[in-house]
Amino acid sequence: FSISGAANITIRHLRFRYADDDCFRIVGACRNILIENCSFTHGGDGAFDITLDYKNPADRPTGITVRNCLIAATEKAMLVGGCDHLTLERNLYTNNGQRSPQLQDVRNFNLINNHIRNFSIYGVAFVVVPGNVVGNLIPLSPLKPRRPDLALVIDLKSGRPCKIYTTGNLGPKKRDPNQQGTSRGTIGKLPSGILPVAQVSGSLAATVGARPLDAIDRTLVAGKPSLKFRPSRTKDK
Repeated sequence: FSISGAANITIRHLRFRYADDDCFRIVGACRNILIENCSFTHGGDGAFDITLDYKNPADRPTGITVRNCLIAATEKAMLVGGCDHLTLERNLYTNNGQRSPQLQDVRNFNLINNHIRNFSIYGVAFVVVPGNVVGNLIPLSPLKPRRPDLALVIDLKSGRPCKIYTTGNLGPKKRDPNQQGTSRGTIGKLPSGILPVAQVSGSLAATVGARPLDAIDRTLVAGKPSLKFRPSRTKDK
């Protein structure tokens, strides 16, 4: 399912599963899109990607909000590449390989009150972005590799700025995500109603995904790390 070059769209309580490629994609010059209480699982490539138009890179999505969604059981869960004014709020990323999510060339984002768990490669990653990471729960994954440095990854190797404000997050004891921020102050304005991180797990278990949950979604929300993701059908360029 793809939204391309469209504006003023709301999608709620739909389930996207077992696509040959991405389950869901927002691409190009999209404006003002709200995706809320949906489930994206078992993608052939990504579960849910948001990207610029690769043929016309000036065409970038802007004003995209993803809230109360289940993004799960996919090797490369969520790539956001080339987007402006993005909000990812109160989503559950679980049983993925990597990209839970990965934000690259995203101008002004808020990653707020998400639960990122049970990843087998790395959790959330940032490449050349300015934005805020606030009140997220990112525990050490019980799956391989058990490395606290891979829960939250900020790529500083490119030499290009990666300005991130971090506060109120809870991660592995040996890798406090609040100490990884590269900005002393917020980037733009934070949304209202941010939950304390201690409330994130219980709140999301009761609200995320397309309601009512089906059997597969219920298993994923329950958080059994032995449930394997679907391997990607594509290779990264």
